[in-house]
Amino acid sequence: ISYMFSGCTNLEKINFGNINTSSVKYMGYLFSGCSKLTSIDLSNFDTSKVIDMNNMFSNCNYLKDINFGNINTSSVKNMRSLFSCCINLTSIDISKFDTSQVIDMYNMFSGCSNLEKIYFGNINTSSVKDMSYLFSGCTKLTSIDLSKFETSKVIYMYNMFYNCFNLKILDLKTFNTSNVINIDSMFYNCSSLIYLNLYLFKLNNSVKRY
Repeated sequence: ISYMFSGCTNLEKINFGNINTSSVKYMGYLFSGCSKLTSIDLSNFDTSKVIDMNNMFSNCNYLKDINFGNINTSSVKNMRSLFSCCINLTSIDISKFDTSQVIDMYNMFSGCSNLEKIYFGNINTSSVKDMSYLFSGCTKLTSIDLSKFETSKVIYMYNMFYNCFNLKILDLKTFNTSNVINIDSMFYNCSSLIYLNLYLFKLNNSVKRY
């Protein structure tokens, strides 16, 4: 059902009823560009077989509330740009997400310029390889709790906090960067940053870009 509602720029409400998505594998760009949707109720979605959620809510400019219900993301590998440019989201709770299979988190929250809080819970990022642009342009974030992030397989971290100019506290003491090859502009324009902990950062000879 990739792109199913993509570009429905005047769509304000979707009633899914007892929709059966138990066989669906691809949900990429599902609501992308639905710029007038203010809320989405996915509580009846069965996402247990979904492997691709890339850009699922990207450019949903008026989206303020997403009801994930008891969402099952245990098979998802791609969350690239999942919430990109959801400029009216002020908080988001993905604590029920199972991200143990996710490889790609590129641009996941990028451009969420009003986002003030992200609830990660016990997030599992042990398979993630790309975290570049992850929080880029999240200009209202003042702090982010990344204490549960496992980054031992991450290769790309470039522009990860790019233009997070209200970010004041960033504790990355648990970050393992032993496989990272690109950290270009990672903290670019984080002009309010007063505390940064890079205790486990290891920049070895494999790093190509700073």
